[in-house]
Amino acid sequence: MNFVQQKHANLAYAGSLTNNRFLQQQPPYPLLLWYTLGLIVVITASFFAMLGLAQRPVLLATFMQQHLFLFVAVVIAYLLSTILVEKTNRFPGWSSVTAVMPAVSGVFLLLMCLLLIGRLYYARSFLLMAYSLTMLWLMLGLYIRRRFFVPRLVLVPVGDTSSLAGIPGIHWQILTKPLLNDRDTHGIVVDLHADLPVEWQHFIADCALHRIPIYHSLWVYENMTGRVSLRYLSESLLSNQNPPPVYALIKRGFDLLTVLMCLPLILPFMLLMALLIKLDSPGPVFFVQKRVGREDRVFPMLKFRSMHAGSESDGAKFADTDDSRITRIGKFMRKLRIDELPQIFNILLGHMSLVGPRPEQICFVKQYEDEIPFYSYRHTVRPGITGWAQVTHGYTADTESTTEKLERDIYYMKYMSFWMDFSILFRTFRILITGFGAR
Repeated sequence: MNFVQQKHANLAYAGSLTNNRFLQQQPPYPLLLWYTLGLIVVITASFFAMLGLAQRPVLLATFMQQHLFLFVAVVIAYLLSTILVEKTNRFPGWSSVTAVMPAVSGVFLLLMCLLLIGRLYYARSFLLMAYSLTMLWLMLGLYIRRRFFVPRLVLVPVGDTSSLAGIPGIHWQILTKPLLNDRDTHGIVVDLHADLPVEWQHFIADCALHRIPIYHSLWVYENMTGRVSLRYLSESLLSNQNPPPVYALIKRGFDLLTVLMCLPLILPFMLLMALLIKLDSPGPVFFVQKRVGREDRVFPMLKFRSMHAGSESDGAKFADTDDSRITRIGKFMRKLRIDELPQIFNILLGHMSLVGPRPEQICFVKQYEDEIPFYSYRHTVRPGITGWAQVTHGYTADTESTTEKLERDIYYMKYMSFWMDFSILFRTFRILITGFGAR
């Protein structure tokens, strides 16, 4: 790559990164108009829903004067819901339902809790209609964008780009020569590490000068698959991608606050599960297993026992879908990930986090460190109860699937942020409802 190509390509590539994901690079004004229209629909329809249940006619001005706080609270809840959906929707693998339902439900549930704690007046019909319409409006908006605004990308067939054309959800145009007939495209995808011929160098520089975004093929692969390819990693690259220390502190504080707030609700349920485990099969309630955590430190990880006592006396091994070692109540717990609940005590002790790569057993860590490059890199952060690999890939049972899981773990560590953690927690909520990815 010569100097001219390097200069313009790097500038275009760096500029494109500021636009979040190219899937969300629709013009901002139609999006802002859509959300503004939605706010009007939500408030107006919710008012008429309450008006229909009222015993006497109520004017909009009178309602706003008497219940101004509730009106403002719903407006804030709608705005927070749109922000959460937009921020968490940047990451691959979402559908309209799984992106919107947990975000809107969480915001309005928080609003209800604040109203109850403050003993403030609220109209149930108004809140219920506002909640339902907010969810439907945001789902409809995502569906329309994904159905009618498919990204159009031009692929330069030089270097390692062959795997990109098979990625769904993109309208690909593969060039045969350095000539762009249709400039109505969202960007040019090129392997910037390849030794490009001179004619392709001039083509890329010309596109950059005409403000057509230039995307590095590896970046496109990462943001469309949620994986970082191990083939192009190096020790120097990984050392520059360590999580920011400030966010690590914020993340730790969020973990502690969340666990302490949820303990009064979780402990009674855990006592019920402990009773069911004792009634279902003989043996201890908890299963304690040595796992490898941050900085290769070994810690005792707690789980509800989901297998018959002594099932791993002959050594550790992966659990199959129809594993005979799993108890009846264990199948239920594994499907909904309830067996992981005791790990909240590991969070309090600092062994784990809510979100992070899942901790692995010592014997498997030693095996994978010999078989998979950069496997130890996943130990640079605290392991989590849930993680990006768990919500997008599920359990693993061999070296090949563990390699893909590692690529997803590294993707999480590379893009780790407040919004990505929320995205993973929202997807975990989907797993708790549907049982996807559990075994």
